[in-house]
Amino acid sequence: MLLFPSKMKFKKYQKQRGRFKGIDVGYSFPKRGLFGLKILNPHRIKSSHIEAMRRYIQRRIKKKMQEKLQVCIFPDLPATRKSSGIRMGKGKGAIEYWCTPVFTGRIIFELGKSVNKNDAFWTLSKAGLKLPISSKVVIRKKFHN
Repeated sequence: MLLFPSKMKFKKYQKQRGRFKGIDVGYSFPKRGLFGLKILNPHRIKSSHIEAMRRYIQRRIKKKMQEKLQVCIFPDLPATRKSSGIRMGKGKGAIEYWCTPVFTGRIIFELGKSVNKNDAFWTLSKAGLKLPISSKVVIRKKFHN
């Protein structure tokens, strides 16, 4: 099941050009969990990528620890495209997919502290290969309950 918002103020938005520069310093380390998957390049991530990574992680960790997985991003930006062979004009194209813009250093997935360290590293690193950009696994330095 792909993620997308149930209600939007406007059906279609303009492209955000030139805004993918900078570092996301507000969410660069896991806040709720112990392990996190960090983005190293700014990009737009599709909802299909998020869902593929979530499914992969949930299949690899144990059943009792699946509630420890947290998805920290939500695709709320529609991306439109006109079909090929259409002439110029006649309005904006239909929505093709939903995405979310992420900046360098953003945490997109978190795992709780009850997950084994080796399993968490292996699972998150393999899940990061499903993205079109590079990522790395980070650990929270101080963990408070």
